[in-house]
Amino acid sequence: MTKKLKSGASVPMKDRPKILAALNDVAASHGVDPAAVAGIIHTESVWDSKCVTGSYIGLTQVGPELPKKLGLTKKQFLNLTSAEQIEAYGTWLDYYKFTKQMKDHGIDCAAMQITRQAAVLQAMQFAPNGAKWKAALSKGDFKVRSTTSKQAEFLGDTSIGDMEKYYARFFKKYPPTYN
Repeated sequence: MTKKLKSGASVPMKDRPKILAALNDVAASHGVDPAAVAGIIHTESVWDSKCVTGSYIGLTQVGPELPKKLGLTKKQFLNLTSAEQIEAYGTWLDYYKFTKQMKDHGIDCAAMQITRQAAVLQAMQFAPNGAKWKAALSKGDFKVRSTTSKQAEFLGDTSIGDMEKYYARFFKKYPPTYN
């Protein structure tokens, strides 16, 4: 049974009930903690649904493949509510076969602490089809970088270990509460 996020994890007040429902739905269908999803949203866009960084857009900074898959233009995607963008993130995870990839690598996200779950979701943001970081994680090696690109230096070297340290600080500042 997946936890139901009630508050915290930096979830904004505006539209909170709908946002929490979307976070809880996506988390339950992908075997992760809803606060981990909220954590990557904060990290990617600080809850700005209109955020654009190059070709990456929205709360979770998805690439152009997601609006295309949804039959939406970039503008239409950016006009989705926060809750709708979160639900779309579930579609993005499905597009990259998140659950299957985790299973194929023997990775049980639900058994991980929230900081590691958030780091795994963040690694998916950087390298959804990357096999090296997933293979390393499955062996307990948290030092393999998910990307070599110079992005988000505050996350460290983008290894699960470095990003887990970042998320430990994040959840200390924004502790989640559950029903």
